[in-house]
Amino acid sequence: MLTRTLRALERDGLAARTVYPTIPPRVEYDLTPLGRTLLDPLSALADWAVDHGAEIATARDRHDAHSQGRQDRRPGGSHRAEGSATAAGRVVEAQAI
Repeated sequence: MLTRTLRALERDGLAARTVYPTIPPRVEYDLTPLGRTLLDPLSALADWAVDHGAEIATARDRHDAHSQGRQDRRPGGSHRAEGSATAAGRVVEAQAI
């Protein structure tokens, strides 16, 4: 996954890859000038995620409790499907790092 992500960043012109002919091979990635233009917006997004983390957690808890109640009333009991709320949570958690 990491290799694919780095290659995608390289393809988009956001990262530069340098391969060194050593044993074992060594590869370094660095931000390009275009990639550096993302530092301020990404930093602002990470700050927002940290500042609003408690609100996000409260909203998740409220949503999960409401969703669980709906699941319990359906035939088949409390089978709970993972969905976009979990995916969104992972994004916020990753951004806060």
